[in-house]
Amino acid sequence: MIVNLQVTDPGSFKEFQERFPAVLERFGGKYLARGGKAERWEGVWEPSRVVIFEFPSLDHAKRLYESKEYEPLKAIRMQSSKSDLIVVEGL
Repeated sequence: MIVNLQVTDPGSFKEFQERFPAVLERFGGKYLARGGKAERWEGVWEPSRVVIFEFPSLDHAKRLYESKEYEPLKAIRMQSSKSDLIVVEGL
């Protein structure tokens, strides 16, 4: 799962940051990159805050995204940031 986000309300987003890691772990996910420096080398995409997650499978990522545990956190994320989110099946 790859997320590019721009935080628009840091105060509200802080709650998401505090609560999300426990949900991520519950669904077998882990952070690979979390908002570090991003440089565009080609194309027109202007990354903001890029976060990359790894899951055991695409199904694990989907179960997290559709879960009741994530639902309130998703609402907080959507209210406190603008984001692009994609999921890519791994090897």
